Amino acid sequence: MPALGQEPRGDGDGGLAGLSAEEVAALRDARDVLERIVGDEGQSEHLRRDAALGLTRIHEALNDWGRAGQLEWYLSQLARPQPGGLQAALAEAAQSAAKAREPHFGRIRDFWRTLDAVAREKQVGISGETERVRKQFESAADHLSKLSWISSPLRGFEVKIPPIDLRGLKPLPEPGKE
Repeated sequence: MPALGQEPRGDGDGGLAGLSAEEVAALRDARDVLERIVGDEGQSEHLRRDAALGLTRIHEALNDWGRAGQLEWYLSQLARPQPGGLQAALAEAAQSAAKAREPHFGRIRDFWRTLDAVAREKQVGISGETERVRKQFESAADHLSKLSWISSPLRGFEVKIPPIDLRGLKPLPEPGKE
């Protein structure tokens, strides 16, 4: 695990989880299998959606968000008509792929513009579930943009200690005497 302030290892080497080489290889193999399941229109919608959600967990474990070709793969899946729940799961993961471990949201905004363009070009409808994903992102981004990241000037706070009347206190008994 990297020290605080250091860049986390990235691009599929186990990220912050400190995975062994065997675990990383197994997760990469599972990632490939799940990608094939997601792309297989002969599979049930539920299996494909669960595979997409599993892919998200694998990307988190590998810390490989933003890996070369990842966003393009998600966009290629979203460029085809998909059932609503699957499309929303893919859109959520695509947001993370677009963000690519960066601290800002600029690439996610670009992703939504690209998705709109792809949907128009391929004449693919964007489901209500996917629109909710977009609205959640926009709401979070709007909320964060309203926060002041710079502290307001410190006010001259006066520390007021209430007066304590010690005259009414009785002395403590000496140890061993009552």
